[in-house]
Amino acid sequence: MAWSSIPSTTSRSAGVKLGIHLPDRRLDSSNTARRFAHGLSILPSWNKGRVDNGNNPQPQIFDMWQRAALAISTLSLAIAGCTRTSRELPKNLSDVVVTIELEQNSSARVSRDTIRAVLATSEGTMIERDDLQIKVNGTRMQFKVWQGNYYDRHPYYYIANDAHEGIGILPQKDYNFVLVMPDGSSHQLTTLKTPIAVSLDQFGFVRIPSSPPAAAFTWNDLAGPMRLSIARSEQIPDAAGGWVSMVGNPGNEDSLHRTIGPGWFRPRSGKWLLPQRFLISSAKRRLAMLTAWIQTETMAPVAQPFSRKSSATARRKLELTLEWP
Repeated sequence: MAWSSIPSTTSRSAGVKLGIHLPDRRLDSSNTARRFAHGLSILPSWNKGRVDNGNNPQPQIFDMWQRAALAISTLSLAIAGCTRTSRELPKNLSDVVVTIELEQNSSARVSRDTIRAVLATSEGTMIERDDLQIKVNGTRMQFKVWQGNYYDRHPYYYIANDAHEGIGILPQKDYNFVLVMPDGSSHQLTTLKTPIAVSLDQFGFVRIPSSPPAAAFTWNDLAGPMRLSIARSEQIPDAAGGWVSMVGNPGNEDSLHRTIGPGWFRPRSGKWLLPQRFLISSAKRRLAMLTAWIQTETMAPVAQPFSRKSSATARRKLELTLEWP
């Protein structure tokens, strides 16, 4: 007696179940069509699949098979999306992509300086070698691998001001990066100059007494141009009658953006009256806080023979907030 074929398998999220046909029994076509329609509409619930013996349909779903199929598909997707790493160095330095990022971050809560470097191949595989060294102004950067899920690995070199004394990032200073190979040979990477000196004291929100309430953003005596972004953090009602906080970020569609500081028809100091529409609250969107991000950056080329995809960037970032109203 021959066994009929096993139907196609997918996870529960697709709304199709995995079953096994019994010998010489017909599949209930109406139930199959119903399950397929459920899968197309991504419904949150679905019925048990059935096998018709000609008289009384009986459930024939095996949860073990469902769970196994779901586990295998989930693991496969996770592994496929992992970041690839390799201990093998490309034969030519022109196939090594160097990414260097130097950042100074300041806010009312915390200030932090970090220097980070990543090595990868031109195909996108990250190079994981603890016997390679990157030095900045003669100080060796620490090597670390951030471990994600399954086989997801992110090797990088770093220096943070809370871990290395004497390497604090200073404005308009040169930072020289050198790659030291396992055989001791050195290769110049780049010399990166940090951005202009700037502090939180040069910026601020100003409340303007009016009806409805208004606000402005000010900057004072900037040495160079900077990019300003302002976003809303809101509270929206939930089904239980409470409020859910939605934190704003510069990428929001309704965020404000402009360049400030000296430039064509721009003074070193200024004041920006925020649009009234940006400050409005409603029954469904209550403005809770304004957040401003101010940023400037400098870039430098990475020396040949390293890949032309390489980059070196130094950023100065500041963050201010204003609770509303």
